[in-house]
Amino acid sequence: MKQIHINTLLFVISTMVTQHVICQFEKFGQMMYTTPPGWKLTNYQNGALITPSILPAKEFLGIEIFQSISFSGGMQQALEKCYNETCNELQVTKMNEVSGANYNALEAKTSFRGWEYIRCSGGMLAIAKIAIYQKTN
Repeated sequence: MKQIHINTLLFVISTMVTQHVICQFEKFGQMMYTTPPGWKLTNYQNGALITPSILPAKEFLGIEIFQSISFSGGMQQALEKCYNETCNELQVTKMNEVSGANYNALEAKTSFRGWEYIRCSGGMLAIAKIAIYQKTN
C-alpha cells in the first residue's frame, strides 16, 4: 500500500493575476504556497493561516494549512479521514449536502506533476471563532 500525504486547505479562493509578480514561496511541511497580494500570513506551530488584510466587520475568510497526515488507503478514505479530523480540530458542526452526505467529492485525479489529489465541497457551521493554533514567534 502506498502512503498518501494530505495537506488540508479550507476556504480556498483562486485568483488569476495578469501582471507579472515575483512571488516568495512559503513552506509548511510538504506544502509550498504563496500568500496572495493584499493578504497576510500568520504562522503557527501546527499550521498557517492566510487572511485578507481588509474585511468587513464580523466577517472571516481564511486559507488554513494544517499538518499533513499519513494514510495508507484510497483517496476517498483519506478525504473522509481528513475531513473528519479537520472538523474536529476546528470544532465545527458538519452540515449536509442535498445528497445527505457531509460533502460532495469529485473524482480523484492526477496533477501535471504526478500528484494524486481529490477535491470536495461542503459546509461547516462554526458557532464562534475559537483559537485552535498555538502561535509561534
